[in-house]
Amino acid sequence: MSRFADRRRHRHGGTESERGSNAAETIIALGLVLGVLLGVFQYLLDVYGREAAQAAAGKALSEAVTQSGDRTLARDDATAMLAQVGGFISDAKVTVQRTATEARVTVTGRAASVFGIPQHVTATAVGPVDRFVS
Repeated sequence: MSRFADRRRHRHGGTESERGSNAAETIIALGLVLGVLLGVFQYLLDVYGREAAQAAAGKALSEAVTQSGDRTLARDDATAMLAQVGGFISDAKVTVQRTATEARVTVTGRAASVFGIPQHVTATAVGPVDRFVS
């Protein structure tokens, strides 16, 4: 071997049989980093979907618990709130139940997904119905 080849091997810390190993290691590392980033992004979409569903349920509950509360108006409030979040929840279903003493709103749907795996979201808000007591 020439002196030049000896210097190059010493400087790069490897032999000729290890040529190209840096590229393979870089591809593996970038794949892992990309996988972690996509996983974090999916988690954030799931959390945002749950928060949006909870906000919609809370908004509908505020209508449902009033003394003259209407289930249809409460459902419309939740649907309008879900429309404001811009499609982060699909196939949304709003259920409003109201008795003389309690109102319950449940919002279910699917949160947006990076990988195409459905992330089911459910949020429930419960509260006492406003009533006049003399």
